[in-house]
Amino acid sequence: MRILIIDDEPLIMEDLKYTLKKIGYYVDSTTYPIEALKLYTTEKYDLVITDLNMPLMSGFDLIKKILELNEKAIIVVISASEDKEYEVLNCGAFGFLEKPIKISLLVEMLKKAGEEIRM
Repeated sequence: MRILIIDDEPLIMEDLKYTLKKIGYYVDSTTYPIEALKLYTTEKYDLVITDLNMPLMSGFDLIKKILELNEKAIIVVISASEDKEYEVLNCGAFGFLEKPIKISLLVEMLKKAGEEIRM
């Protein structure tokens, strides 16, 4: 599975990237939503993991733009704002994980996403 991670907190992004690579996923990452859109249009990703609160473009705007490019995109949102889950799922995201991220929950979410991709 190819995964794109977007988070403006480099330590969180790098920890997540390291963990996912260790599990066996191919992972690209960026701290900039605009760069993420460029990557998304040039590479094929099975899953996008994004934060909500980022400079220059919110996670909600990024989700909207990715879904415009690919209405079947599987997007998982990670955020410290637990009260955003309903809004995130309502805008088309596949899942929501609260920060700090529990790896067991992330792995479970990735398994569900993998099943969705195979359908």
